[in-house]
Amino acid sequence: MESPQKINTRIPELDALKGIAVLGVLLTHYTMESKELMAYGFRLGSVGVEFLFILAGFMAMMALEKAENGKDFLIRRAWRTYPAYWASVTLTTLFIGLLMAIEHRHVFQSHLYHDNLLIQFLANLTMLQQYLRVLDIDTDYWTLFVGLLFYGCMYVVYLLGRLRQIELIGTVLLLPVLVYALFAKEQLPFVHKILTYFFPLINHFPLFLAGIVFYKMKYEGATPQRYLLAAVALAIQPLLLDDGGWTWVFASEIDLALMLAAFYGIFILLIQNRLRWIVNPVTLFLGGISYPLYLVHQVIGALVIAPLLVKYAGLSHWVAMFCVSLPCVLVFSWLIHRYIEMKATPYGAALFTSQD
Repeated sequence: MESPQKINTRIPELDALKGIAVLGVLLTHYTMESKELMAYGFRLGSVGVEFLFILAGFMAMMALEKAENGKDFLIRRAWRTYPAYWASVTLTTLFIGLLMAIEHRHVFQSHLYHDNLLIQFLANLTMLQQYLRVLDIDTDYWTLFVGLLFYGCMYVVYLLGRLRQIELIGTVLLLPVLVYALFAKEQLPFVHKILTYFFPLINHFPLFLAGIVFYKMKYEGATPQRYLLAAVALAIQPLLLDDGGWTWVFASEIDLALMLAAFYGIFILLIQNRLRWIVNPVTLFLGGISYPLYLVHQVIGALVIAPLLVKYAGLSHWVAMFCVSLPCVLVFSWLIHRYIEMKATPYGAALFTSQD
């Protein structure tokens, strides 16, 4: 257990883990989107999304513990989330427009775009496009909506002064989530449809709860009850595999269960301060650009740049994907991180201070 004073200290292992998780997602898209590369596909990298949800639970507790009040939390969260997102949506939309102009089509394999790209772009800027009944510009954006719902719920818990009881609240909520996972789809299809559409957080709640528990274990003690609660939460998650997200396309319930067991072990090592070996300049760089990299890699790299180079320049899929697309999205991600994300976060903190 670490001293509460250390909560204000940045944990480099978290940055490294974020970078590795996003790299896994990227490798899945860059190998599984192409028939030529699919035989060598890194399909289990898709489970990196689940790992990012666990990390989000851990980091939400960290942010709330450091927040001076609810307003501080919301402003800092918004400035960390939206500016880089707006830049990524804009850049992705420009590349979609380029491809549409060249190819005269509106379909990227499984990616169907609105007839009016401007309407889709404007709706996506809100991050609430699902409520507006508009498709995501990039299918990865569904995770941001789930994250937004989670942070909203955590804000409510904070306002009610129940943050100290968050584990108890989470434990109580696991039961209806388990009932939902086992019975709702078959026995209550209408309820299942409504919840999945309007409150998709329910399909990933155990992951966020596990992250919260891991945070508590690190800073308040790794008790047997916490070990058990985190294990139960992660054990429930495979039952929700086909209820939300895209992991089910690439991984089975057994695949997910095994990966979640590995994630459990990784967080135990983090709690015990035995994960320092993953921290190096490469993983820290990937962790630094992980948010914009997650946002721009799929459509721009895998569905625009690489296919155009294969079709019009005659490059192989390997060369187009990893020698051109990957360096391009790394550069785009670094630029967004360096000139938008890094500048927006301090500005948000300064804005909060100036309004006190």
